[in-house]
Amino acid sequence: RLIDPANGVIVTANNRVVADGGPDYLCTDCHPPNRARRIMALLSQPGLDAEAQSAAIHGDTLSANALLLRDSLVALSASGDAAALRQRLLEWDGRMAAGSPAASGYIALRLALTRILADRSGLGALAGDPLLAVAPGVVPLNQLWWTLPALLRANDATLLDGWSWPQALLAALTAAAADPLAAQPWGEAHRPHFTHPLSALFPDAAPLLDPVAQPIGGDGDTVFANGLLPHASPRATYGALARYAFDVGAWENSRWTVFHGASGHPGSPHYANQHPAWAAARMVPMRYDWDGLTETAEARQALTPA
Repeated sequence: RLIDPANGVIVTANNRVVADGGPDYLCTDCHPPNRARRIMALLSQPGLDAEAQSAAIHGDTLSANALLLRDSLVALSASGDAAALRQRLLEWDGRMAAGSPAASGYIALRLALTRILADRSGLGALAGDPLLAVAPGVVPLNQLWWTLPALLRANDATLLDGWSWPQALLAALTAAAADPLAAQPWGEAHRPHFTHPLSALFPDAAPLLDPVAQPIGGDGDTVFANGLLPHASPRATYGALARYAFDVGAWENSRWTVFHGASGHPGSPHYANQHPAWAAARMVPMRYDWDGLTETAEARQALTPA
């Protein structure tokens, strides 16, 4: 609870907002605090016009964990393709931008390092265990993906079975340099795939039901939260259904975007027309005034009681 916070701001981003063992139980599974901290930092900038810059805040792609992994390479020596990837990452700004090959290189490196952690700890062998299949399920590689930054930050090599982090990083860098993922623009590798629940039953209608997604930036660690499942692929598999910026003092200033469009009818021009704006972290007006709505309405439907 926060009553009249001094800076007039309350921030949450799927993070744990109460301490373990406190009086309030709010969640078991939560995200790290990186996104919430980044949002607070953005909102704390002097002279910020939050209304005008709301889309930029929603679309922020800076990853604290990417910077952590990048900086872990500074003292590392490598050769060949691994050295080239290391240099590309060291020159990178840590932003998971759609057009960035370095962002893909970072994901390839983190995936390789997570696989090493799973293999050397033995925890990867638990994949498929029936005890871990109980809904919602526990996938060792996914859990280690989230654990990796904290272990690296603390220089905790307990799960590496005798290896040091520099040894693991060099092996991961070598593997990542050979991964085709490392050479792709991040948006292409991360492009989501939209599948309507009925498209498998009606494959002839699938092109209409399943609109083609745009390349997309961000990942699970950024404010532009388009996350991936490490055990599956780098493709974006979860994210914000919609983004909003409400101006409660002047509702007509409010803005939003939804990942497809405002209509659920596949034949409607509004079925997927907001997707390019959503993928680029832009926002469109959210209308409240009835006169404005009627002036811009493209069609009307009358429901007359029998």
